[in-house]
Order: sequence, then structure tokens, then C-alpha cells
Amino acid sequence: MFFWNVSALKQQLAAGPLPPRAALKYVLAFLVVVSLIVEFGLQYALPATAMDHVAAVANVIILVFGTLLAYAANGGDPGMDFLGRYVALSWVLGIRVFVGMVALLAVALAYFEATAPGSTDGPGPFDTISAIIAVLANGILYWRLAVHIRQVASTAPDDSSTR
Repeated sequence: MFFWNVSALKQQLAAGPLPPRAALKYVLAFLVVVSLIVEFGLQYALPATAMDHVAAVANVIILVFGTLLAYAANGGDPGMDFLGRYVALSWVLGIRVFVGMVALLAVALAYFEATAPGSTDGPGPFDTISAIIAVLANGILYWRLAVHIRQVASTAPDDSSTR
């Protein structure tokens, strides 16, 4: 895995496709860095609670283990087209999970505003519930991703010339 030497990486890529394990390392590294920037970067822009910190760490852990689970579900090293399956299925499942998460957050917001008007204006119970919903949604996303990748991998033709 290269961290700085783009010329050597280009030579490796020009010689042929990355082996699945090498591609996994790059996608995991990229996702972890982006996730850390997003998860912890937002905490500097907004007032963060202890629950926000716990949720941020949980989301990064779920991302790492969820991606490894999806890789294993695809068959590991001999599996076919992990990145294509991972990205395409993540996109569709991500939209579905996002819609479900927004619906749950809307219900929670309506409940808190109905029972304690103004309670959602600052840190409080709604923030805790929101963080829990987001972490659960992330976990559900990776669980379903692994299920769907396993289903695709088990029905895909076994043609070693396309690996």
C-alpha cells in the first residue's frame, strides 16, 4: 500500500488490477480517514456532548468491522468484484437506511416537541436519541450490506477468469 508515492502506485495500477486485499486496504483507509474527518470535524463546528463522542467512535468502528464483514461475505480474497458490489450496494442501501433514519428522527422530534416544547433546541435527550438512531442505522446499513453481498456472491457465476 502506498501512502505518498503516486508514481509507484500508477505503475502498479498500469500493470493490472489491484488484488482484492490491496483494494480493501485502500477503501478502508479512505473511508476511515473521511469518517474521522466527518465524525470529529462536526464536533468542532457544533456543540458536542459525550454521547456525540461515543457515537462518533462507534460509527468509525462499525465502518471498519462492517467493511471487513462485507469483504468476508463476498468470499474474501478469492471473491469477485468486491469494490463494485460494495459501492453499488452501499449506495442503494444507504438511501434506504437514510430514509428510515429521517423518518425515525422526525417521529422523535415530534414526540419531544409535543411533550417538552423547546427541548430540542440544545443538548438534551433528543440529541442522545438522535445519536443512538444514527449509530443503529449505521449498524443496520453494514449488516444488510453484508447480507446482500453474500447473496450476490453466492449466485454469481464462478468464472475465475473475471476475478
